[in-house]
Amino acid sequence: MKYSTWLKWIWVKFILVSAAGVILLFDTAAVQSQITVFLGKLDSMLSLEKDAAVDHLRIWKNKDYAAINQRIEALETDFPKDLIKAIAWCESEWNHIDTDGHLFVTVNRKKSGSEIRHHQISLDYGIMQINERMESLSRKAWDWERIKNDPEYNLRAGVAVLKSKIAYIHRLKRQSNWRQLESRYCLQGHDELDLMLKAYNGFQPSWNYPKRIKSVMQEKPWEKAVLRQLFFEANWPDTIFVKINPARETIIPRVTSANLAPEISFYTLEIAQAGQP
Repeated sequence: MKYSTWLKWIWVKFILVSAAGVILLFDTAAVQSQITVFLGKLDSMLSLEKDAAVDHLRIWKNKDYAAINQRIEALETDFPKDLIKAIAWCESEWNHIDTDGHLFVTVNRKKSGSEIRHHQISLDYGIMQINERMESLSRKAWDWERIKNDPEYNLRAGVAVLKSKIAYIHRLKRQSNWRQLESRYCLQGHDELDLMLKAYNGFQPSWNYPKRIKSVMQEKPWEKAVLRQLFFEANWPDTIFVKINPARETIIPRVTSANLAPEISFYTLEIAQAGQP
């Protein structure tokens, strides 16, 4: 149980005990009636708050891809939304919690020496798989309990990490030894998006992660997931069906310091209900 919830219930119990004491001291119908009304309102407020928390997580438990897609679209960020969607898909396939409410966690093991006992273990949390050792997220500025328990907060944390990584790449490029670093780590021929994604993935030796993200941005597997969801939710044999309008081509310009999108041509499916323009 969270600390805030525990504290809340301590206050509720205190109020209940106090109310019982008042009833014993002032055993009048008027006092009992006022206390009953007050406790009823208190119980109603707590129930509404509990229902709101459940509703907030329901789309994540039920894997409501259409609703999750809307949440990501609503993020305030200068990064392309398809980039955020692709990273979240590659990291967790948009999983934050399962149907039982268990947090999606990945265990990382890194060998720091030649012997097996020298393993470093860290955990990645939620939809954006935020690592608990992430230096980009200040412990003072970011609430790690919310990173674990709030999917949308986890998404915002992931965006913050991306911003910190692109800033880190810019700092590296301004250093006098950048050419030596570029040659030593074989960074030639890779744009800032590649470097940012490589940094997000912990600077793994291979370039598979940036390649995978760009591939997923083109394939858009979340659109297929939304289509499957809408298909199964359709009320057969009613007239509400899914139709796909002609795809439109989107051309994203080359990465610059002001524009972090990759130079990729891809297509977007226009999803609508039958009868809509």
